[in-house]
Amino acid sequence: ETVPSTERSRSIANDLLSGCLKKGLAELCQEKPAEPVRWLAQWLLANNPNKPKVILPPNAKQPDKGVPPSQPASVAAIFEAREGHTLSSHVTLVAEKISRSENIVYPMPGAPGFLKATGFNVGIVGQSNIEGCTHVIEAMQQSHGPTPEVVVWISIRSETIVYLQGEPYVLRDLAHPDEPFDRHVQDGDELANLEDELKWEVEEEISKQRGRLYVHNSDRTGQWQSITQGSVKTPHEAIPLATPRTQAFLYRPVPLPSSGPLSRDEIKHILHAIAPPSQGHSRAVVISSQYGCSCKPLVAVAACMAERVSRSDGALPQDVIPVEPLPLTRKWSPPRRLLEDVPAVQMLIQGLGERGAPAKQLADDTIDKCNVKPHLREAVLLAQEAAGPAAKGSSHASPMHEALRTRVRIYLQVVAIAGVLLAGDASDALAEGVLD
Repeated sequence: ETVPSTERSRSIANDLLSGCLKKGLAELCQEKPAEPVRWLAQWLLANNPNKPKVILPPNAKQPDKGVPPSQPASVAAIFEAREGHTLSSHVTLVAEKISRSENIVYPMPGAPGFLKATGFNVGIVGQSNIEGCTHVIEAMQQSHGPTPEVVVWISIRSETIVYLQGEPYVLRDLAHPDEPFDRHVQDGDELANLEDELKWEVEEEISKQRGRLYVHNSDRTGQWQSITQGSVKTPHEAIPLATPRTQAFLYRPVPLPSSGPLSRDEIKHILHAIAPPSQGHSRAVVISSQYGCSCKPLVAVAACMAERVSRSDGALPQDVIPVEPLPLTRKWSPPRRLLEDVPAVQMLIQGLGERGAPAKQLADDTIDKCNVKPHLREAVLLAQEAAGPAAKGSSHASPMHEALRTRVRIYLQVVAIAGVLLAGDASDALAEGVLD
């Protein structure tokens, strides 16, 4: 056949494709799929105006036409069709609310609540996106001493996280997306396996939904989101992307409860995570968690104590102040002697033996110096005031008394960790005896 001229070809295209193609391109702009060319091709096949129409008898059963690319299956049907072990029918992915850090010294986007401990290479931050992680690592490199050779990122969050296009999403119950979905994981390895499994199941669903995934925003409203290939990552894959290639990086997940004291095994996991590198390299420690985690100050103080003990070759640091700080320099720190009359504190000091008094000195001095909020000793005193004068020795399980017991136990665990750090080679045997 003779090839038509350019004007004739343009006329044929305008007559046959203009209406259908314009509509398809308009819907393409609304959908914004990850693979627009493939999406448009499927849409044109499904909405071909020249496709023969089949007219059935009035009583004939209508055939199942399937779901056209422009109209995905209902959200309820998608959730019901999920058969994954992690991404199941009763869960959803909720976008983590990422705010700008209000820290005056380190204001940064994507890193909520970032704070660097005073005088230490230890920082705490909420769940951050990739941009926020980059800012945090840059801030941790700005120390008075040499630039840290190793960055240790300790995540104490127990929920399952996946990163979609650089933003963190947390796995939650579909009926209660505002409440944490605790799977009671035993250790970081189990949590990492769950996150690997979640990544694989999310990628599988994105492939089924033609490059899209139904998620919930930080305000808990649902929407479809286009996801590009290769942008689904686990935390141990995503966070190292923020680290310069010339710097060593260690990601250590230590799942902890969002509130309350810790178990012996959980404290052992913390001790392993904050242990200094065997090569003696300088390091920076970043502790990330969800908002409002009461264990974050404990882990931060423990990391600061580990740094101090490491600098002093396992001995009590010489800069530890054994008495009350001067009022002018530490007027906001509550007196240390106020907790010495607590029976549980006395029992712990006796249980630590000769390391009891140095351990309490190290814990109190580090709590005062690192400036991590809330102040652990002050938290005990505030809970004691709220519980009233009858709190000591009382067995009444009121909410105020339970809060006091929780604060006292957290403080005791900090002192116990200090004793284990000072024990050196005998730390394992000591931990078995005092961490309960």
